Amino acid sequence: MERRSTSFFAGGVFRSLVSLTIFLVLSGLLASDDRTFSQASGLERGIRLREQGRYEQSLEILEKEINSTYSQENPGYRGRCWLNLALDYWNLGEVSRAENAFIYVLALVGEIKDEGLRDYAQTALHIIKLYREGKAFRERKKLKEAEKIFYEAINLSKRNEMHEFTLKCLRQLSFVFWNGNELEPILGLNEEALYISNKLNNFYEQVRSLNQLGAYYFYKKYILKSHDYFDRALVLAEKEKLLAKDSVILFNLAVTSSQLGLYDLSEHYIERALEFYQKGDDLATTISLLSQLAISIHKKTRMNGSLPNRERPRELLSTALELSRQAGLKYQEAEMLNNLGFVLLEVEPERARRLCLQSLKLGEELGEQKVIAASLNNLATMSFRENDVNRAQELYSRALSVALKVDYWPEIWTNYYGLARCLEQRGNYEKAFQTYQKALEALAPVRDSITFDLYRIGFDRGKKDVYEGLIRSLVKYRLGHPGYRADKLVFSALNNIKARVFMEELSRLSSGREGDNQVEELNKIDRMISDFLSQAEKVQDETAFSRLAELEYRYLRLRELNGQGQAALSNSRTTMPGLEQVQKEVLSGNELVLDFFLGQEASYCFVISRDHFRIIQLPAEQEIEKSIRLYIKLLASPAVAEEDLRMAGRRIGQLLLPVEDLRSENFSTLIIIPDGHLNWLPFEALIVDDPKYPEGQYLVETHNVYYIPALAMVNRPRVDNQVNGYTRELLAFGNPYHSRWFNNQVRARIYFAEGIHPDPDFHLGSLPFSQKEIKQLVKLFPENSCDLFLRNKASEENLKSVNLSQYRIIHFACHGLISEKFPQRSSLVLSSFKKSSEDGFLTAREIYTLRLNSELVVLAACQSSRGTIERAEGVIGLPRVFLLAGSQAVISSLWSVNDRSSQELMLQFYRSLLDGQSKDEALRQAKLQMIRKGKSHPYYWAGFILTGDARSIY
Repeated sequence: MERRSTSFFAGGVFRSLVSLTIFLVLSGLLASDDRTFSQASGLERGIRLREQGRYEQSLEILEKEINSTYSQENPGYRGRCWLNLALDYWNLGEVSRAENAFIYVLALVGEIKDEGLRDYAQTALHIIKLYREGKAFRERKKLKEAEKIFYEAINLSKRNEMHEFTLKCLRQLSFVFWNGNELEPILGLNEEALYISNKLNNFYEQVRSLNQLGAYYFYKKYILKSHDYFDRALVLAEKEKLLAKDSVILFNLAVTSSQLGLYDLSEHYIERALEFYQKGDDLATTISLLSQLAISIHKKTRMNGSLPNRERPRELLSTALELSRQAGLKYQEAEMLNNLGFVLLEVEPERARRLCLQSLKLGEELGEQKVIAASLNNLATMSFRENDVNRAQELYSRALSVALKVDYWPEIWTNYYGLARCLEQRGNYEKAFQTYQKALEALAPVRDSITFDLYRIGFDRGKKDVYEGLIRSLVKYRLGHPGYRADKLVFSALNNIKARVFMEELSRLSSGREGDNQVEELNKIDRMISDFLSQAEKVQDETAFSRLAELEYRYLRLRELNGQGQAALSNSRTTMPGLEQVQKEVLSGNELVLDFFLGQEASYCFVISRDHFRIIQLPAEQEIEKSIRLYIKLLASPAVAEEDLRMAGRRIGQLLLPVEDLRSENFSTLIIIPDGHLNWLPFEALIVDDPKYPEGQYLVETHNVYYIPALAMVNRPRVDNQVNGYTRELLAFGNPYHSRWFNNQVRARIYFAEGIHPDPDFHLGSLPFSQKEIKQLVKLFPENSCDLFLRNKASEENLKSVNLSQYRIIHFACHGLISEKFPQRSSLVLSSFKKSSEDGFLTAREIYTLRLNSELVVLAACQSSRGTIERAEGVIGLPRVFLLAGSQAVISSLWSVNDRSSQELMLQFYRSLLDGQSKDEALRQAKLQMIRKGKSHPYYWAGFILTGDARSIY
């Protein structure tokens, strides 16, 4: 399509008209009357404003100009004012007023014999006629006729370079294809519309095109890409104050946020949308918003492991149901009946059944396949819970058949899951695990389109039951079919489930670090987030958390687009080693892997060595958590008697550990892959029975222990020291200085990290022994091989100013702010001052962008091991981010460790490490020394754990 610069007429006009316009302007400029030019400039200002997308302002000027004396005396000039006025009306969507204005132009043309004006106005009126006819056909569902008419209008406007008319006709044609469920043409139409609207500075049409593109990608199962387009539409709508005209964007963002597991953000968008819709007359959208809000609240409480908050969802859905009935909106009524039944499944099953049966009947009357599929699925679930497996299987099969016909992926995977549960209940374990696999295959296209690791985790969160069912059915299948084939099936499934997102992200990042395409914009949003977090007044703002989440999303999205964001996950996944490869090539003879999988019905410990693979069944997740929760809390308190801890440690050791294997002299190293709350448990503190020691021994006294997120990480390539070419051995930051001003910032950060208000007198204390620790550490290394930053110099600015990739070891002895609710807000607290360019909080999102090459990062900070626990995925916290940033291993702490004790342990660890011991052996020796020196209470030594590559550095 040929594109030219605009003159008086937006989008270009006939050549004859262009030349005529130039002649008229030149004639005006040569006239002797200064007032003539002054009056004519009003038209120019109006045109200029329209070219900037300021249509209301352009209208205001042109309406005054039409009534001016000069305009009244010059019909040609007045005709041009009316033509530009008509274009403003058209751009604002006021079609009738645009049509009347063009008619008035034709009336004026008769007085001045202006062929250019006449031709333009006649063509515009013909396009408007086609536009009206096309809309009428679409509304009567005569879609082929509408398609033909709109293509005629588009071709006519393109031939005459009337881009503003092309733009609106493209959008209407897009609606025709939406109505006909033809998705493929929609992409090209809206991409072209977005291009034209950008050129014309038509912000409203840009917003609508972005919204349409978001909807297209949602239906194509690209959830994150869809969310991105909706978010871009929201940013532009807010900037140009257009949100009231197209607030459906907020509803769309609520839906995609919910699909990504971001239920708080979903609720935030719905609440904002309701502010607009409750004032208007779009009842159907209001009903949908109430329903989406109810479902988000219900799912959030279920995901958090608490009983569903049934009161508010029930109230919201009951209101939505009543509104739909009063308004005669049958489709919405069918949806609300089903959704209300869904939230009542667990608490009022009989009422839930009646509601879903009503929904099914109404859905069948309307021919709404998605309603039918959802209602059948809920009815099947109720039958399964009542142990009517035959009826449940029949209903799931019917629901699946309907969902497949309309490619309704949310119901496809849930119905496969339901069928798998039925098959497992019947004892057909082979067919069951195959059907669980089909559920995961149905999710794969959607999941693979989500390129953020945190959002992939959110998406996976609601599907953990499928993973659990797959493992459970495979374990049961193996019992009836013992042998190496079954072992390999179980191992393969486990290896593809545990820390799945972590391994995908690790592989993606290792294939190429991010570029520097949008560093300035990234830094700008990062500063906005930093400023937001530092403002104490935000603590009282109820919407602050959600608005912060919006900013964080935009930062993460831009970071993703800055590098490898659009790369398909399927092209960057880690090649998972098989059981045979792990046993023959990866594990050494002295290593024993304990891979834990916690489930709601049963848990397992998978014991793997070079010679055998066996499975130990454990109690359900809830029982295990109950057993270890108090023990973990007591470990972090030196006031608790060690004898009591040893008794509890023995009991938990007997519950979790493979005693026979531990007694074998073949295994000196344990590789622990924890799950759930086992991530908080230092296994080294568990007691193992030994005939030589009646009281038993701590596990650390008999074995080296280290942790990894997934077994696939054992297969991670080792750092080549010569290739990496380290020029420095150690970079250390210790005992940062914190002023009173800075502690005010800390209190605001704590609120946004945990949602609690810290004491007004709270402040970060000094860490004098950490400072002493680092000074002593440096003396252990070769002279001039270390860089040390203490107190004021231990700043975020200094950290970011050095080339981190040249350091073999990076050590932080400082405070940490750790969030178990919002892991991206966790940070290491360094020094900062009022005039610093950095805020002093090295956040998880900033660590992610660091270019590390280290063999080890040591986080001698309080509770630096902690974060958000995700089932099967592990802890989403600082150690994970440092591993993703490029470090081979991380040492971190599970609780706040005494400053002096931390100093002693770290010094011994480094001595052993520099003597050539492996990382896990060096850490073990440091802990043993603490025990021998009279600090045998686990509080002093068990809190530090090693995650990642345990091999020696020197």
